[in-house]
Amino acid sequence: MLLAVALALGTVDSTAAWAAPPVKTEGQVVPVQYVYASVSNTPTVSKQCWQTLMPQRDVLLAQHNAKPFLLRNWSAILGAALGGLGGLWLLHNLVSAAAFKIWALPVMLGSGLAGYQTGPGGPLGAAAGGFLLYNTGLDVGKWVGLGNKTKHLDLGPRNWQPTLIGGLIGAAGGIALWNAIFPPDVPSALVDDPNGVIEAQTFLQQKECGLVRVETPTASGYRVGYRFKGEDHEVALPYDPGEALRLDAQGNVVGKASLSY
Repeated sequence: MLLAVALALGTVDSTAAWAAPPVKTEGQVVPVQYVYASVSNTPTVSKQCWQTLMPQRDVLLAQHNAKPFLLRNWSAILGAALGGLGGLWLLHNLVSAAAFKIWALPVMLGSGLAGYQTGPGGPLGAAAGGFLLYNTGLDVGKWVGLGNKTKHLDLGPRNWQPTLIGGLIGAAGGIALWNAIFPPDVPSALVDDPNGVIEAQTFLQQKECGLVRVETPTASGYRVGYRFKGEDHEVALPYDPGEALRLDAQGNVVGKASLSY
C-alpha cells in the first residue's frame, strides 16, 4: 500500500515536472510599412529688422516727416505770416480807407496763402522790391503801357504801378535767394519723363524694423501602417513610431519597438 502511494506520488511529481510553464505574452514586433506626418503651422508674430536700399530723397522725406509740425513747417508758417502782414501794409498805403475795409480780408488771406507756398523769401522780396520802386519816383507804368489809370481804380493819390512791378520782381528774387540760403530739407521729385534723360539717384542703406508673421511647421500626429496576421492595418499615433511597433495579442499598438538584425 505504501508502495502504491509512493508510486502515485512519484507519478504526480513526474507529471508536474514535465508540464509547460505559463506563457507570458510580451507582444509581437512588426515593422512599420509607412508613416505620414500631419503637419500644422503655428503662427507667431515677432519684431525683426533687415537692411534695405532706399533712394536718398525717400530717406530725407522720412526724416523730414518725423519732425514735429512746427519744426517741419516753420518756413511756410513764417512766410504766411509775413505775406498776410505785407499784403495788408501795401493795401493800406495804396488804397483809400473805404477800399481798405472792403479788400483787407481777401488781400490778407491771398497774400498769406502765397507766403505759405513760397516761404518767407517771397513776402520779404516783394516788400523790398515794391518799397524801392515805390520811392524811386520812376513812372514805371509808362514802361509797361499802363499809363496813369489810378483815378479810375480808386487807389489813392500815389502811383501804384512801381509798387506792383517792384513787388513781383522782388518776390521772384527773394524766393531764389531764400532757397539758396535755406535749401529745402527734401529735394524736388524726379521728373517722370519716359522720353527724357533719367537722372542719377543716390541710394542709402537703411535699417528697417517691423512685425513679421512667422509660421513654424510642427508635426501634430502620425498615420502609421503595419501588417498583422497577413492583413494591413493603419493607426493614428501622437508620436513618431520609428522602425517598428509592438502589438498586443489582438494586434493593437502598445508602443514603439526596434528590429533586431
